[in-house]
Amino acid sequence: MEKNELILDDKPQILILDDSEINAMLLRKIVEKIGYSAVCFSNGFDALEYLKTDKPDIIISDISMPEMDGYEFCAKVKETPWLKDIPLVFISALDARDEKIKGFEMGAADFIAKPFETWEVIHRIKVQMDNFTLRKKLEGYNKRMHSLVREQASRIEKEHRNVLTIFSDMMENREENAVNHNELVGYNSKLLAQALQFTPKFEKLISADFIADIEVASRTHDIGKLFVPDSILNKPTELTSEEKKVIEEHAVKGGELLEKLSSVVREDSVFKMATNIAKYHHENWNGEGYPFGLAGERIPLEARIVAITGNFDSKTSKRSYKDVMDAEQALETMRSMSGTRFDPDIFEVFVKIKKKLRYEQE
Repeated sequence: MEKNELILDDKPQILILDDSEINAMLLRKIVEKIGYSAVCFSNGFDALEYLKTDKPDIIISDISMPEMDGYEFCAKVKETPWLKDIPLVFISALDARDEKIKGFEMGAADFIAKPFETWEVIHRIKVQMDNFTLRKKLEGYNKRMHSLVREQASRIEKEHRNVLTIFSDMMENREENAVNHNELVGYNSKLLAQALQFTPKFEKLISADFIADIEVASRTHDIGKLFVPDSILNKPTELTSEEKKVIEEHAVKGGELLEKLSSVVREDSVFKMATNIAKYHHENWNGEGYPFGLAGERIPLEARIVAITGNFDSKTSKRSYKDVMDAEQALETMRSMSGTRFDPDIFEVFVKIKKKLRYEQE
């Protein structure tokens, strides 16, 4: 039997597979009687070839056919991702319980017994069409809902990042000696995280989200300095021991501030990372840092990264109370602190990307 070439695209389409020309003709008339279009095949191979480029709304298939029976045809359809959701109705003279169970287990939606009655065929087709249409509507609704949720999550995430950026700008406006410091630390932290992602030790710890988050979160590493008096923060000469203690409190206070913000925004990853960086970026690899004396890998990875990028920028930036270093001088000085102040594995990667780093003198 030849494929029906006159198919109206705006009508639901039924694919009919039956090696009996009489049965196929009767089914086609019934289908067209209820306003659907039909495409007919006498063997499964031709039907599968058609299904490579066209997708009907329902498939009606005989079971007992030469070369490829209905079960084999059904298996081929159900193993094809873009076809597997099409309702497939078996039509057969077989009435054995086991045959029906086999068909349903393979994914058939319904059975019509031969000889069939017109009213039964119409009823079962309409039921399947209604179910299929409802399922598609639900899928469309779910896709729209997921899209809205993603858009809302993206908007919220962007707003959270904007909040951290505002804090970063506030800090730079207060600290006279830190122009562009947060931006440079953010850029170099992202660059270092990207490089670490390609190392065996860190590749499973650093994701694309981690890299995106650290660029923003690292910019608020010194957010606690908002609580430091201007007279200490912008002092042009060396700080006293008491003043140094006030400065050191910025790690705790910055962490506490961001923890409060994190409790409001709940599970936002960038705020959680920003909190870890603010609290722990002055912890030392050997445990002699502040404020908690953490050591080694007990220090969050993001804080270990910023410990390096922040120190590098401080050494290569202009300050009224110290001499400025070029990149090579800064790295050489920092190398003596690898294994004590800094995670040695991270520092070695940092040195390897030195030509890509940004700093104030460039």
